[in-house]
Amino acid sequence: MASDDNAHLDLDHIRCYSLPYGAIGFVSHILTIWTAIWLFFDRSPWLPSRTNTRYHLDKFLAFAGIVASATTTVIVMVKCSRSSQWEYALIAACNTVWSCAFCLISATSAMHIHAQNVKKTPTKDVLITPEPRYGPPAGGAPLRIVHNQAMGIKYSNRGPLLAAGPPRCETRPRTIFSWVDGDDPRILARFRPFLAISLLGSIIGMVGLFSLVRREWSAIPAVRYLVLGLAVVGVLLFGAVFPCCFFVRRKWNRALAEYDMQEVPRRGPSTFRCILKDAFLGLFLVGTLALLFGDWILAAIAGNVVGAPDGINAALYWTYFVAKRLPFFSL
Repeated sequence: MASDDNAHLDLDHIRCYSLPYGAIGFVSHILTIWTAIWLFFDRSPWLPSRTNTRYHLDKFLAFAGIVASATTTVIVMVKCSRSSQWEYALIAACNTVWSCAFCLISATSAMHIHAQNVKKTPTKDVLITPEPRYGPPAGGAPLRIVHNQAMGIKYSNRGPLLAAGPPRCETRPRTIFSWVDGDDPRILARFRPFLAISLLGSIIGMVGLFSLVRREWSAIPAVRYLVLGLAVVGVLLFGAVFPCCFFVRRKWNRALAEYDMQEVPRRGPSTFRCILKDAFLGLFLVGTLALLFGDWILAAIAGNVVGAPDGINAALYWTYFVAKRLPFFSL
């Protein structure tokens, strides 16, 4: 009888949390991660083989997603705070931070595409007076110079002239990051601030989530199993990050050296910085993993595996779900 009372009490508590959880929340987070990964590389999430070009549409979808998702989560935070359910308010705050960071990734990708398009100026034909070293012009016509700004090379009607820019633009070798737009591996570093913001949101959410876990540890066996599974997978994931990051960093530095046409590979960061970066990445991955496990923990607490909303919360629930999907349609 007491167990039924606790379950009823938990269901009343979670009613203030009008955001996706359970199976629907898990699918929502998977789609969010999928979308963020492809936007990371300026690709269309629903058609990864296509490079995004409509940056105005992408920026509109990103900022519309920020406004809609942030408004929804703030309403949920206020509802949970008024009912003294600060754990659910912290989890809603985590979703707020993640939604804003995710939509800002989409906006940053759109602005980067815009900047790339601005840089791509058309090839211009420049007529100049022939210099003595080129000899007399044929038929008295002026020497025609074609300056290809994209390649940094000057051509004429008598063949190639001196290079107008660094020769690496013409002879640069392909690298392991060559499929990234612009062939510049530094493109991967522009999203670090958003990863840091997402990590902060994960920490806020884990504080509220583990407070719920501590309260329901003895009452709900499924919560114990999920937390133990999270601990095992989290330790394995965090332990695997360090050797993998070391290997990737060596490839990264080699790619940067090839991009800069250096004969000697560039010197990598110090050991201390490597440890900090690996720890940051490991914490980010563990936080993302906790976010995925949190959907199932909330489902176990509510006794609702699917995570379908009731009539009271349906409007906020599906508004947030649709707002998170807007950047998925980036083109």
